[in-house]
Amino acid sequence: MNLLCLLVAKDLRRALRNPLPWVIHLAIPLAITALLGLIFGGGGSEGRGLGRVRFALVDEDDSALSRFLRGALLQGQVGGHWEPVVLDRTSALARLEANQLSAVLILPPHFTRDYLTGRTPVRLELIKNPAQSLQPAVLEELLGVVVTGLNAVARQSAFRVPRLAPGAGKRRGLPARGRSDCPHR
Repeated sequence: MNLLCLLVAKDLRRALRNPLPWVIHLAIPLAITALLGLIFGGGGSEGRGLGRVRFALVDEDDSALSRFLRGALLQGQVGGHWEPVVLDRTSALARLEANQLSAVLILPPHFTRDYLTGRTPVRLELIKNPAQSLQPAVLEELLGVVVTGLNAVARQSAFRVPRLAPGAGKRRGLPARGRSDCPHR
């Protein structure tokens, strides 16, 4: 206990001699909180802040993974700032041109198959409304976080769930030179 008091007293004396790092460590989170409060509006009055970002989700894959992503976007917790609408491609693009949406997010056909097998790169398509500047950019950043998470999961699972080559149950040994049974290399 005596050693703990000595260490705390030493750290406090050090902080009093040079308070700038302590002030910076306190000021940065407060500045970030204030900036987010200005962007998303403090929740008090109407017409302030960013408001809800209304976008269309076009699910051309309609698989288990795409339904999981769609369900995550339609959850109640997300509803504070996001307003996703599930539409088909033509309706979504028509609403985007009518300035009723900030963006259109398209999950391509075979999204789940391509993601799980890793044979071809998976591309998510985001079409932004050129008449709006801030809301599509916020959605693009959210999509960047989602893609980073999906990439991390793919990298982690790549070495645990190898893809079986045709006829892999018939032969034993190492794969042929220049080939790999690992889908994400």
